[in-house]
Amino acid sequence: QGYSVDPYAGTLHPEPATDTRAMAPAGQMWSTVGDLATYAAFLLHGDPQVLPLEALLRASHPLAGARQDRLEAAHGLGFQLARGGSGLLVGHTGSMPGFLAGLFVDRDRDTAALMLANATTGVRPAAMVRELLETLEEHEPTLPGPWRPEAGAPAGLAELLGVWHWGNTPFVFALEGGLVVARRNGEPAYSFALEGGRVVGQSGYHTGETLHVGRHPDGTVSHLEVATFVYTREPGPHPSGR
Repeated sequence: QGYSVDPYAGTLHPEPATDTRAMAPAGQMWSTVGDLATYAAFLLHGDPQVLPLEALLRASHPLAGARQDRLEAAHGLGFQLARGGSGLLVGHTGSMPGFLAGLFVDRDRDTAALMLANATTGVRPAAMVRELLETLEEHEPTLPGPWRPEAGAPAGLAELLGVWHWGNTPFVFALEGGLVVARRNGEPAYSFALEGGRVVGQSGYHTGETLHVGRHPDGTVSHLEVATFVYTREPGPHPSGR
């Protein structure tokens, strides 16, 4: 049974099982903690018969937000996004008369938190679930995965490895987990992967952009160019890009 609580008298009032009719597809569904945990596992790992993880990751890119949120929260494609846990939390809150729910997953550390309440008073589901994941990260911080040797860089990536300069700023391009990660002062700035024969940015400022390889007349690599940013083997003035 779902309830509401009078905000002044503190009295309890049963809520009916409301039929929202045309709005039903927006969330007229009652569930259980066990079912929501199953759904959380799906959000973490995907399911090829429903949506693969790659599609869920694409739906988790910020598409809308407000400056008043100060980059604390945004919306992806159907998902609420929040800063928290080991970095980014993905999920959603829900409500029906007499009920509140919240569910967020932290994909980087493969954890999730969820809650259900049979009252529409006094609980902020998003804040509570976020606090659970924040507490976990505070007391049991995310540990890096074990190092494993690379199998070798594909032909389309091998020639990108080494030191490149954007103007006078050096970047080290190295293979990490099948991606070419560009590090500046030891910190990851961008990463690239092969997609359909193209080298495409996977993270950082170059996400979604194609990296083009410039060549000398003899076929050797002369420079890299991605979205007007030019990277050269030797330092020098910025040839292009801002």
